[in-house]
Amino acid sequence: MYHNLSKVRQIAHNFVFTYKGKPVKSIRKSFRNACKKAGIKELWIHDLKHTFNTNMRKAGVDRSIIMKITGHKSMSIFERYNTVDGQDARLAMKQFENYVSTQITSKLLQEENEEFKDQF
Repeated sequence: MYHNLSKVRQIAHNFVFTYKGKPVKSIRKSFRNACKKAGIKELWIHDLKHTFNTNMRKAGVDRSIIMKITGHKSMSIFERYNTVDGQDARLAMKQFENYVSTQITSKLLQEENEEFKDQF
């Protein structure tokens, strides 16, 4: 497939964010201004890290992959940005309930099978 390379932006620096062609070295001020314009109070860049970490985990992404993406070198740093909430607790209890139910059903089937064998 033919691609028009004239549409590809040339990168003359190592910065991700630019403003009027110049690299933005810090996004803190822009982030604060954007939050202010949106009427959002008490939101910090680190809140976004917490949200990303937590949502990746809830999506089922392996912790080692999340750590690679976020650059966390240790499990303690990963856990600092991982938030366990009520939804996590409810899911954990549902998983536990399913496990216990499976164990009880398995035990009942085993006992029933043994009774059946005893009849013959």
